Amino acid sequence: LVADPNTADGDTLDAWAADLDSYPLTDAFSEYAARTRWARQKMEAWTKADGEWIGQAGWNVLTHLALRDSLPRSSGETRTDEFFEPYLTRIEHSIHGMKNRVRHAMNNALIAIGTRNDVLERRALDVAERIGTVEVDHGATNCTTPDAAAYIAKTRARQKSRATSR
Repeated sequence: LVADPNTADGDTLDAWAADLDSYPLTDAFSEYAARTRWARQKMEAWTKADGEWIGQAGWNVLTHLALRDSLPRSSGETRTDEFFEPYLTRIEHSIHGMKNRVRHAMNNALIAIGTRNDVLERRALDVAERIGTVEVDHGATNCTTPDAAAYIAKTRARQKSRATSR
């Protein structure tokens, strides 16, 4: 919580990622990693990782990249619709075979991507329809896995309402 994302280095991020062992720690770490100049590079690697916590971190970073265009970018990087398209395809084809917390993070990434604009909303809703219900074991909590299609639709309606009222 006190680490400066502007001074992060890739080796330290990988070392910290290797030590992840719980979803709350992974969530906090992902928020930090998403604010570094290494965000895209690490997200690309971590979303391909076999480990549950590192995989979750990668998809969490993607969620942050989808939600906040103001995050640091590598030189020349843009986050156009085309940037997100391959991740929607990966979610569609692999979400149900992934480890528990990775499924949760992929579902969140699907929602975040779907709330960016009209084009990605339609694409994400199509993916959500094809994948159906995403099962995540939240342990002995009252947490539930959001229905991606319903959450995207609700968020987009709220975004459009706010834009109209401005």
